[in-house]
Amino acid sequence: GYGSPEKATTSLNYYGVSKEIDYILEDNKLKHNKYLPGMKIPIYGRNKLNGNMPDKVLILAWNYAEEIKKNNKDLNTEFISIKDLEK
Repeated sequence: GYGSPEKATTSLNYYGVSKEIDYILEDNKLKHNKYLPGMKIPIYGRNKLNGNMPDKVLILAWNYAEEIKKNNKDLNTEFISIKDLEK
């Protein structure tokens, strides 16, 4: 996952995908090395990847989806907004 807004926990539970998320990448350093509230999903910075990027990343901060995609083009992965799951 990418981004850990307050609404992430609710969204992951609503869509039933929380067990498929191994970790969350977050730009806000204050959230690094913590866990998503109510879940045991760790939150890391991009440096945790060490070149080991998954094929797909679920954007949990959907209101920043375009900015996240733009700022992370170098990661060479497919970004999917959690809002896309509604379709």
